[in-house]
Amino acid sequence: MTQDEERLLRRAIELAAAARAGGNPPFGSLLAGPDGRVLAEEQNTTLTDADISAHPELKLARWAARELDPATAATTTMYTSCQPLQHVHGGDPAVRARPRRVRPLRGAVHRPQTGRRLAACAA
Repeated sequence: MTQDEERLLRRAIELAAAARAGGNPPFGSLLAGPDGRVLAEEQNTTLTDADISAHPELKLARWAARELDPATAATTTMYTSCQPLQHVHGGDPAVRARPRRVRPLRGAVHRPQTGRRLAACAA
């Protein structure tokens, strides 16, 4: 793991802590460009918004679909405080704005285009 990846994962954890402090489940995610710059970040708001789809990775996928063209979205990396929902890392062909890679705190790093598991993370 690079220092930039660690910094971005730590930020995802901070977002998760903010979600918990706000009365929601502790999940946070951010989307970074290929240069490591944070493009957008979200936290879980499923309880306070009374919306079962208000998971941070889904909110980021919707943001990317609205704000980025598919070629740009394909260069991004999503950093999450947990293993993301299957829709985000390639399980659902309807998701148009897929990041190049999903980097969860736990689980595995996936390449959405292939669904291939790249490396296991510490459990």
